[in-house]
Amino acid sequence: MQIRRAEARDFPGVAKVHAASWKDAYKGMLPAAYLRDKVDEDLQRRWETIKIDPKDCELVAVEGDAVEDDIVGFIAVWMRDEPFIDNLHAAPSQRSRGIGARLMDAAAAALLEQGETSAHLWVIVGNERALAFYKRLGGEAAGTSVRDVFGNPTEHYKVQWRDLSVINHRVGA
Repeated sequence: MQIRRAEARDFPGVAKVHAASWKDAYKGMLPAAYLRDKVDEDLQRRWETIKIDPKDCELVAVEGDAVEDDIVGFIAVWMRDEPFIDNLHAAPSQRSRGIGARLMDAAAAALLEQGETSAHLWVIVGNERALAFYKRLGGEAAGTSVRDVFGNPTEHYKVQWRDLSVINHRVGA
């Protein structure tokens, strides 16, 4: 497996992984009808129209020769006031292979290289597996907030890293 910077040609594959991951991980957290009927379309449209700033960090984990069907995971970090980890997903069939940890490690290294030292993300309440994963990587819970997920108000935990280098130390350990 290789981790590299995402290119526009990767976004259809990213959208597929994104939708498959949501359908699997968010059962019972997002409405079943939304996951069944709308998530593929919403995420495909999102990745077709997304604008990525040169400072943003969009990475893909790929197998083989890096065509879209080979994308097994991705991470998207948007550089705003503070780096915001918008998405980290692995294909459901590829979970527990270390893809998420490797993507977090690579993103943290890229952010540190840009002079960033902290980041945050939001985890849907009920996604205890993800919350435990982020805590293992040194993330700290920092409250909750209701956030809109494509028209679905959903309670989220905020997870933050005050020192991104902790991710690199924990993945490498």
